[in-house]
Amino acid sequence: MPGGGYARPSRRADHGLSVRCSTEDGARSRTFSFATVTGPESLTRELVDAFEVMTGPAGTWRRPSTWTEGAQAIRYLLRHLATRRPQPKSIADLTPARWATLVLSGPAGRCYADALRPLLLTCQTLPPQTRAVLTRRQNRRRAAPPQSSYSAAELRRIRVAATHTVQNAARRLAHAERLIADTRNPAADNPGLAECLTHLARTGALPRTASGAYLHPRALRAAGGPIPTIGMVFPTVAEMGALAVLLAATLGWNAGVIFEMRVPTERPDDHDQDLPTLTAALDKPRRPIVARHTTNTLVDAGPGSSGRVMNLAIEMTRTARTVLAAQVSPTDRLLVTRRDKTGRDGRLFTLGVPQAAVGYWSASAGLLDDHGAPLAITLQTLRRTVTVLRGARQHSDTTHERTYLSRDRRVREESRDVVEEGTGNAVAHAHATMRLLTDTDDGPDGRIAGGRTALTSGRRDTALGSCTDYEHSPFTPAGPCAVSFLLCLACPNAVATARHLPRLVHLHDALEQLRGSVPGSVWEADWAAHWSRLTDLLDRHATIDERSNARRQLTDTDRAIIDAVLSRRLQALR
Repeated sequence: MPGGGYARPSRRADHGLSVRCSTEDGARSRTFSFATVTGPESLTRELVDAFEVMTGPAGTWRRPSTWTEGAQAIRYLLRHLATRRPQPKSIADLTPARWATLVLSGPAGRCYADALRPLLLTCQTLPPQTRAVLTRRQNRRRAAPPQSSYSAAELRRIRVAATHTVQNAARRLAHAERLIADTRNPAADNPGLAECLTHLARTGALPRTASGAYLHPRALRAAGGPIPTIGMVFPTVAEMGALAVLLAATLGWNAGVIFEMRVPTERPDDHDQDLPTLTAALDKPRRPIVARHTTNTLVDAGPGSSGRVMNLAIEMTRTARTVLAAQVSPTDRLLVTRRDKTGRDGRLFTLGVPQAAVGYWSASAGLLDDHGAPLAITLQTLRRTVTVLRGARQHSDTTHERTYLSRDRRVREESRDVVEEGTGNAVAHAHATMRLLTDTDDGPDGRIAGGRTALTSGRRDTALGSCTDYEHSPFTPAGPCAVSFLLCLACPNAVATARHLPRLVHLHDALEQLRGSVPGSVWEADWAAHWSRLTDLLDRHATIDERSNARRQLTDTDRAIIDAVLSRRLQALR
């Protein structure tokens, strides 16, 4: 442990306007400079201070892509505020109105606002009113645009093509290992090539003479040149893209998890070769700390299984990790890519997979979608497809339904017929059971026409209307109806005539009074459904004048019957 006076080394440079960011494992670092950004120096320094906090050990911006997005957001904010008059000089001048101008400045402003929100909340000088706006849940949630996934047939073609590419690469690498072994055989067919491959597998580079020329040029030409020779020992960038595609299509992991994956070392199978099993550790930095780290069990159950794909990935990248370990840069990252040439950072290897790798392989694969058009392959779409087709993966069922299923264009299209059928059934059910029929109708099956005299004479009256079939109630399993008269409002056997209108209007008035005197939970549980059905009936069949006239015709007997129904003192008896 460091001593008591220890201070963490500064990550600032360029008079405090540059910040050096490093990943948690120290494998990657990058410096972001804001020295040339237009804007007041005090405001710029406050934003750079916040950027240092967000990218530091206690911050939540842990990945290079997040650092880059945050830096771009800061530059966008400074350029935007430079056009405001008066121009703000510090974070304390960032009022809710100025923040609103950023959000409303266009799609880029809305996008960068999401990145700036957590950064600005770390600034102590942020005005309380603006802090309240940034922390408040947005009242107007932008509807997420629908996103497309691959069909099951398209996913199958992608997996087959990626598997073919990866297996061919694995066979080529295995052949190179045999050639390297030939360096110890005096009768080797091509000792010069074997020596080049040996040097390549040990150092990551082809052997050169003191003048910088390639050693064994004739052997290199016979192999197709330097780049193909390097490809004999290390997978090409496109092949690494195919490997990432295969992992995503098989395991359903997102790009961040795949690129940051460590080589699985735990073997819950106790190294049983009959059914090899690996435990892969997943790191999702955006999650809360208690849910950030999870594991997946990968079983090698044969070709195409998750364990078999993982073992392929380990073997394909093993030589790259060996080279880095020999260069005193050991890594346990699963995916390590050998570049075609030395990068600007002087390195030959990239931890993870270059962003363009998947695109390179997608273009070379030449796959077509179900309609014959070129099929663009992305890891994000693969992740969505596997999640949609196979269910929730590393997230809750609620997230699965809201984020994946409901936003997926293919799921929406395939569900349209089911939704339309269900809606139609619901409407038909509502018309059949959730209203009373007036005496001017014959009913859905003509039952009223044959018995209109009995209905109008009052011989079939109930507390609220008349009944066309008292002996066969939809609410009573067998025998005569024995439920509350309020359920007449939901019964297809119920019929309302003009002489029942005073009672119905009085019942509606009584329910309106009851609504304001009982707790909301009681109203919803006991009375809301009856009130809704009755309101619908009166809205469709009684004008305001007819309701006023019905109130004048109300008798004491009508009042007593309705009061008895509401107090549960009047029920149908068997």
